Amino acid sequence: RRKRPPLFGENPPVLSARTLATGGSMTGTHKDTNHVNSANRDDEDCPICRKYGRGPCGNHFKAWLKCTDEHPGKDKTTGEELHLTKCEEFAVPLARCLEEHKGYYDGPLVDDEEEQSPDRLEELRKAWSNIVKDLESESEARGKRKFPRSIQPEMEVRYKTMEGMAAFSAIDDQGNNLIMAYLKDQNGTLLGAGSKDDLEVGGGIMRFGIKDNTMSVTACALYDDGDRTPIYMHTQNLPPK
Repeated sequence: RRKRPPLFGENPPVLSARTLATGGSMTGTHKDTNHVNSANRDDEDCPICRKYGRGPCGNHFKAWLKCTDEHPGKDKTTGEELHLTKCEEFAVPLARCLEEHKGYYDGPLVDDEEEQSPDRLEELRKAWSNIVKDLESESEARGKRKFPRSIQPEMEVRYKTMEGMAAFSAIDDQGNNLIMAYLKDQNGTLLGAGSKDDLEVGGGIMRFGIKDNTMSVTACALYDDGDRTPIYMHTQNLPPK
């Protein structure tokens, strides 16, 4: 049975100046992971930590993460991130382990419950809101475009449940893979978000919530076409109740 799509996905993507990939793409040894590193961050507040901190490679991941926490910043001479050189002894076995157990970590690791708890939902909403904020702060460099008609998302809402569904294409019109998608209301409030892995849970469908004052919904998506890939957008006015 296909699982009901989550409002906010369990696999936020890695977005940085060097990399733009889904949470399942941490098999390289030279990834920029400052977005994860924080000596005081609890695993419950870090979806990436929750995913890779358990399972067959959990101990390797925790050792590597501890090292990156201990070596923040850049080398004053080369300008290279310190953790890339100081933590290689941990990164290499982690990469090997992730490659060996690729099947375990490729898919989204979600909680056993059908629905996310309110606390978990709020935690993920904040994580995704930060990702969207960072992404859209680069909008001048990336650019924003209307979806090509061939991949324009289909959306519908149900006032009875105060929820909606949006169907996103897994590839764009140039054959690039979907990285992430999200939906906002007319005020910019995030209604739902997910990575490619998260959307696969629901067969390409993303669920989002609406409120009595929601008048329009904007669907946004990012496809893997390099660091300056545009943000595709499509706004749909909601029908009257």
